[in-house]
Amino acid sequence: MRAVLFLAVAALTVFAAADCAQSTPAQRAGVPRWLWLVLIVLVPLLGPAVWLLVSRSASDGRGAPRGPQGPGAPDDDPEFLHRLDGK
Repeated sequence: MRAVLFLAVAALTVFAAADCAQSTPAQRAGVPRWLWLVLIVLVPLLGPAVWLLVSRSASDGRGAPRGPQGPGAPDDDPEFLHRLDGK
């Protein structure tokens, strides 16, 4: 049981560190990348959890959009459907 817990914490730490290394300045909420990485590695469970919460909340409203912004398929696009009707 302890081994599973250790592996889960290690996996969370590696995931958070890799995510931080690939993050944008907006996702880091003004904190330097090196400081986030130190926090993630030196504070085993709390560091990765704080990183995931801060980076996700920072990118939801102010960062890059997370999903497609336009229509998902041609038949969802009113302009496309209008062009089909005009022919």
